[in-house]
Amino acid sequence: MIGAVRAARELGATVSLDVNHRRRLWTDGEASAALAPLLPDIDILVGSVDELALLAPSTLEDGSDAAAELLTLGPAEVVVKRGAHGASAFTLGESHHLPAHQITLVDPVGAGDAFTAGYLSGRLDGLPVREALARANLLGGFAAASDGDWEGLPTREEFALLALADGEAVR
Repeated sequence: MIGAVRAARELGATVSLDVNHRRRLWTDGEASAALAPLLPDIDILVGSVDELALLAPSTLEDGSDAAAELLTLGPAEVVVKRGAHGASAFTLGESHHLPAHQITLVDPVGAGDAFTAGYLSGRLDGLPVREALARANLLGGFAAASDGDWEGLPTREEFALLALADGEAVR
């Protein structure tokens, strides 16, 4: 894995890592040992507070202490997923915290992946960190409010509709 990450980095690619740790597949120690060596070559690191704690200890509920440490180890951006409590994005010198959208939870499966896809697509589209985080929150909310992993996600053409004020009519 480290060879692929380094090769991508040498080619000038933006390298992201969504920790997405599954304890049924490997232990915390195994995950930490495998992922920690990748950090110097990661541009964008995404994870929940618990997942990021595999790579840097956290004593704060929002994971900001882990994010601060992780920024010194390589990633330029650390994004903390907090589900119904919102999300945060940290870079050296700035942090952004956004609340989650209030939704009726239908199926949480795929919400984290939708969140990450929203953040990465925003950054690849050239959005500033805060706007990419807003897109991530929105897509995660759409996924959690729909049946299935991706069925409720908006298309790129529908993104403009997402900016409408609550209750605004579409004509």
